[in-house]
Amino acid sequence: MKSWDDCNKPHRLAKKFLGITGDFSKKNFFAVYSFFKKQQETTLNLLYEYLCSLDGKRKITMADLFKQADEWNTRSKVKHITHSNVTDYLELLGGTR
Repeated sequence: MKSWDDCNKPHRLAKKFLGITGDFSKKNFFAVYSFFKKQQETTLNLLYEYLCSLDGKRKITMADLFKQADEWNTRSKVKHITHSNVTDYLELLGGTR
């Protein structure tokens, strides 16, 4: 496996996020991947570091991911996402269940 710096970061991050949530459908993968492709590299780095710090599967939504990663990182690199009431990451991505 390639290192984080040498890989397709949105792809690896989408796989990591969906692996933690336990959701492996192709539709959801491409929705999450497309969302991560629009993010800055510093945001992707922060989210990946946070996801690597989690142990095991847990129920986490995309909104939770940004909020918790922001709190986890005291330097707060994710300043452009300030608040979200979305509880389902597919809603945040514009998808439907």
